[in-house]
Amino acid sequence: MRLRLLLAPLLLASGIVLGACGSAPSCVSGATVQAQWNATPAYGTWKATPGECVTTTGLNVPHPMTIDGGSFIDPSMPDGHYLHPIIEVNRTGSVTLENLDIGGTNTTGAYSIPSVNEAGVWLASTWDVTITHVTITDTWGDGIQTFSDPPNWPVANTNVAIADVTIDTTGRQGITVGQVNGGTIANVSIHGQYFDAFDFESDLPGLGSGNVSIKGCTLGVHDFWLAIEEPLSGPVSVADCTGGGGRIDVNNPGKQPITLTNDSMVGVRMGTRPDITVEGTADLTITGCTLTRTPVSAAYANEFAPTAPPITPGGATLVNDTGFGWPLPKGTP
Repeated sequence: MRLRLLLAPLLLASGIVLGACGSAPSCVSGATVQAQWNATPAYGTWKATPGECVTTTGLNVPHPMTIDGGSFIDPSMPDGHYLHPIIEVNRTGSVTLENLDIGGTNTTGAYSIPSVNEAGVWLASTWDVTITHVTITDTWGDGIQTFSDPPNWPVANTNVAIADVTIDTTGRQGITVGQVNGGTIANVSIHGQYFDAFDFESDLPGLGSGNVSIKGCTLGVHDFWLAIEEPLSGPVSVADCTGGGGRIDVNNPGKQPITLTNDSMVGVRMGTRPDITVEGTADLTITGCTLTRTPVSAAYANEFAPTAPPITPGGATLVNDTGFGWPLPKGTP
């Protein structure tokens, strides 16, 4: 576990000096903004004053509305207590978050278990939510996290659209697609997350995601790429994404189709783990993709861990390695 001591004043990626934010005329408290959001009529718009920053330890979008503009800064540091999401949308829908800067204090991307719930944006059992032109930096949890709200509301998020979003430096995942039934992720840049760029994992038996497309993402060269750790409820596609390293893990997602199309990944071997691991029942199609391997001594020559078919390579191109064909025995030199 890596922790970081607070250095003050702290200059965030948004250009705001946290130590001075509270005294600046354009800065307001989270309590003030929460009251303004609560008073905004349903389906109305709250628009930030140009240059306005908000210091907060957690805001909740109360009903259908648009949040337009503003910098939202959580000054919390991990000290063993629970950290809240910076902006949470819970059991409501028809919400748009646009033109926002969201940031925490985790400038090194450290992993602190008590603090991993400090997502930049947390969606819980929502519908018709759009997140666009948003920058999220330095959170102790995920950039964006999507779950249901059990036990009283175990309903997946539906019709989620994430576009033109930049996520830079997080203490856990870039985007957790925990429980989404119907979603699009487009033109997203993710760098410096502690674990995976995209994590399909709910930690709840039988509650996964499906009908999700990811298109046009840019990932850091040495970041992990994709993890699917729960049975899927529908297809998942990833297309036209570039960069990224580490690995792809597909772990017993069931028989829902998973497609990788025209993606370009840099594989950074972790010990003796293959770059792409498929376990259990899976239907994975890889078409027109490029995997560039970085030289690592004693690395496997095969790209897949042993698994049962079907795996359909379909026109993949490999650089500095063997092809995307049926896997060689595990441990083949």
